[in-house]
Amino acid sequence: MNPLMKPRGMAEAQWAAQSMAFALVVSFLGGLPASIWLVKNPGWFTDIVTAQQGVSGLSEAQIASMTPYFEASIPMMFTFSILVTAAVYAVLAWVQWRQMTRWIPIVWLALAAYGGMMMIVRRATGVADLIQIGPGWMYGLSLACSIAATIIAVASLRGATMLYRLRREP
Repeated sequence: MNPLMKPRGMAEAQWAAQSMAFALVVSFLGGLPASIWLVKNPGWFTDIVTAQQGVSGLSEAQIASMTPYFEASIPMMFTFSILVTAAVYAVLAWVQWRQMTRWIPIVWLALAAYGGMMMIVRRATGVADLIQIGPGWMYGLSLACSIAATIIAVASLRGATMLYRLRREP
C-alpha cells in the first residue's frame, strides 16, 4: 500500500478506506506493552506523585498516608484504561470497516500530529529525559507502530476521500 498513490477504482478506494481499521489495531498493539508494563510496575508513578506532593508543601506524614492509596489504585486505573482504549479502538475499527468514513482517519491523523509535535517539544525542552519510564524498547516499538499506523491512516484517508467522491458522482 502506497499512501502517496491515488486509488485506481472503487475496489481500491474501499480497501484503502477500510485499512484504517488495521491502523487502529497496529496503534493499539504498539502501546499495549508499555501499558502492561505500567500495570506491573506502579512504583514509578508513586515516586513521581511523592516528589510532586513534596514540592507542593505536604508533610511527610500526609505523603506517607497517601502512598498506599496510589500503590493500590494505579494498577487498577491503568488496567481500566487499557480496557476502555481497546473498546474504543474496536468500535472505531468496526465503524471504519463498515462505513469507510473520512472522519476517523482525519481525527486520528490530527491526534497523531499533535502527539508527534508534543514528542518534539518534550525532546527539545529536555522534559522527555526526566520522565523516561520503562525499558527503551517499549518506546521504539511504540514509535515504529505509530509511524506504520500513520502511513496506513494517510492511505485510508486518500481511499475514503476518493470513495466519497465516487459515491457523489451521478
